[in-house]
Amino acid sequence: MTTMTRPAPEVTAITLVERRTQHLREAIASGDEPTIARAESRLERARTSAAKQAARASQRAELQRQVDQVRREAARDEKARAADAIEAQVRERAAPYCEIHFAGRSVRVDLGARDQVARTTAREMLRRVAWVVSEDFRALCVRARQTLTCPAMPVSDEALVKMLGADAGLRPGLLRQVVTIDGRRPGFDDEEGE
Repeated sequence: MTTMTRPAPEVTAITLVERRTQHLREAIASGDEPTIARAESRLERARTSAAKQAARASQRAELQRQVDQVRREAARDEKARAADAIEAQVRERAAPYCEIHFAGRSVRVDLGARDQVARTTAREMLRRVAWVVSEDFRALCVRARQTLTCPAMPVSDEALVKMLGADAGLRPGLLRQVVTIDGRRPGFDDEEGE
């Protein structure tokens, strides 16, 4: 057995302003001046009340948007702080570096700087040091072939020392703190200690 249900009649809510407007229309149709005056007064109060409610709703919505924006910014800032903390840990524990030992000196180039310019400078410093060391070593090999003797170790760090103060040498890396020689930044760490 199937039962058929009737669809519920559509109920449309009319606002207070619409009701007051309808009452005023009826009062005007009746022609009774005191009733018309009361209806107009009630309609005006209803409009004022509706305008105040709309203004309050608008203000509340705006304030809610502002609160939501502050919450989103706080969440974004918190996420950025967490990301910075993790990145700092990774850089502290796993930052890449290259160390070249030559002529009794140790040149370390840190490749894990946070700043892109410093990383680019570090790569260039590594290239420059590698070039100078390989050229000095090549010259050492040439001298060994010519003299038929094998020197134990290159004794001169003259090329590295020349590179320290030159802008075309290691100075940019020393300035950006991506190059150290024997664990120090010659010409910079000396000044800080004074």
